[in-house]
Amino acid sequence: MKPGMPAGLVLALSLCNVVATMDRNLFSLLLTPIKTSLGLGDTELGLLQGTGFALLYALAVVPAGLLADRLDRRRLLAAGLGLWSMGILSYALAPGFSALFAASLVVGLGQAVLQPCVLPILVQSFPARAHGRAIAVFTAGAVAGRATALIGGGAVLAALSRGTPWPGAIEPWRLVILLSLILNALALAAFLASRPPDGARTAPTGADRRHAAALAALRATRPLALRLFLQMSATVLVLQSTVAWAPTLLHRRFDLAPASAALAAGGVMVLAGICGHLAGGGLVDAAGARRRRAAPFLVGAGALATGAPFLALFALAPGLPTALLGLAGFAAAIGAAAPSSLAALQDLAQPAVRGAVTGLMLAAATLFGLGLGPFVVGLVSDGLASGGGALGPALLVVVLPVVALGVSSALSAATRLASRTGAPALRA
Repeated sequence: MKPGMPAGLVLALSLCNVVATMDRNLFSLLLTPIKTSLGLGDTELGLLQGTGFALLYALAVVPAGLLADRLDRRRLLAAGLGLWSMGILSYALAPGFSALFAASLVVGLGQAVLQPCVLPILVQSFPARAHGRAIAVFTAGAVAGRATALIGGGAVLAALSRGTPWPGAIEPWRLVILLSLILNALALAAFLASRPPDGARTAPTGADRRHAAALAALRATRPLALRLFLQMSATVLVLQSTVAWAPTLLHRRFDLAPASAALAAGGVMVLAGICGHLAGGGLVDAAGARRRRAAPFLVGAGALATGAPFLALFALAPGLPTALLGLAGFAAAIGAAAPSSLAALQDLAQPAVRGAVTGLMLAAATLFGLGLGPFVVGLVSDGLASGGGALGPALLVVVLPVVALGVSSALSAATRLASRTGAPALRA
């Protein structure tokens, strides 16, 4: 960040994204011990990794966006972080699938406030020429969160698997989840200390009027909003499906221990992913100097297309080094795609309805991308071969058609915008 910019604020918000993503991705690390402990199948594991969270998240993110336009976003985000931390605590105490699924609903409810609060704060706090980079620093927190879950959690799981401090008192996978809550407390403290601006910048209106304004704004730019939704949904599905199953795929194909598979996956993804996010935000800002509205779509299309062959290499490689190379290339490419969709959304939305429009778009994209992706991959894997032996092909069968849809939608939006001298914004 340049001198004078609120670097402490964006780093604190990024840390909130770190713990949010870490909390969602702990299951990727713990799939095998949870499956063994509770006797679950791949379909149930897929439901726990995405669908449970996405169901309530998608329902809650719309009213969360409306509240983010009307209330102090500092308090709303702090309350959400506390609520999803309670959901994580419930994971550790869950006796079976039903309780785990219920806990994932609580996590989804709490995390619904994150992006509707954070994205308007960033756009409000940074000049337009730096929006892409500010959003990229925030979204890079998701990479760090996945790495924290896989690398840090993997190291803790490996240590605990050699013998718990209190033999027989608690299973190692449950203790990993409990220890993760330390970072949640640190993120809350850092956010409160960063002095974010008050989010209540618009005139108070009823929730029904805010909702109606957001829906009317989406209808006014329906063709462009639909293309952005498809780009966002494709990015979420491709990313979450791969991240959710990557450690398990390495474990099954190359006979790595669950902790070792998590460490390998997290290690190759963290640096490549963070570099990808920052490069994507920089490309959006650089291209935006000439074609502001089209730039995020062009960056997103190129990143999604670049990631597809690397994903195929990861899923089908005959050896571990080649598979890890493919995973690193995929992480860098999809990292560049992530901030582009969010930058496009903030460009299209007027300040008065940014929270509401963000909530509506995230609800639809998350329900499609996260709610379906990991679950359908697990379902296809169970259908192709017993015992999960077809996980790599199942990943490609689900993901590659979605990549093609996302690329074509982004290119179509960029072409549509390039043909105009200006584009209507999503306004109340």
